[in-house]
Amino acid sequence: MQRKAEFLNFSPAHQAAASYILAINLSKSPVADHVGLKQIDFEKEAPQALLDELYSIEKSRNKSPLALWTPAIQEMALLSLDDLSVVYSALLTHLNVKLFDSKLSADKSLWIEQ
Repeated sequence: MQRKAEFLNFSPAHQAAASYILAINLSKSPVADHVGLKQIDFEKEAPQALLDELYSIEKSRNKSPLALWTPAIQEMALLSLDDLSVVYSALLTHLNVKLFDSKLSADKSLWIEQ
């Protein structure tokens, strides 16, 4: 990602955070199998802290793809949700077009509503 001109304005920390969130979202997505990724069984494979956070988000009905980026994480990482959303959207669009032949478009839950 750091070699692509469209990402040069984003810090490595922003890129890493967006990649992390997108990796989790893709691993939970029904399109994972269609793009050669393994869907993770979070009940068996995820650390308990992540499971607790995912459960809390689902319980709150926050359907944003950036729901894992909680205020506590924003404060700890010093990366705002607004800044992260720009990088996340750019990364998702890039992967969708350049790598996955627009197959990610089928899962609307991956995309940030405008």
